[in-house]
Amino acid sequence: MKISVAERSHAGEIRDIYAPFIHDGFVTFETQIPDKETFEERILHYTQKFPWLVMEENGKVLGYAYASAYRERVAYQWVAECSVYVHADYRKKELPLHYTMHYLSC
Repeated sequence: MKISVAERSHAGEIRDIYAPFIHDGFVTFETQIPDKETFEERILHYTQKFPWLVMEENGKVLGYAYASAYRERVAYQWVAECSVYVHADYRKKELPLHYTMHYLSC
């Protein structure tokens, strides 16, 4: 398994991992699945200030994690919100991605 910085080329697989979280639950607070282009824009936007990581195995994205601003007010400038999404086939397994995001958030 390899963890690397997300690139625009990962957007399609990231979208596929994210979609079930909209269809099957409410954790994202989104009601429509964003298109691939929206994920490309999100990757470019978030990585200007925060990490966005993907975990791959044999060229397949198994999960991703990113940090984003918690609030825009100056007092929150050093506070980040971390999100981790894992492909349904790998959710029951302990992946290094979980540990990496925990380390980055400390």
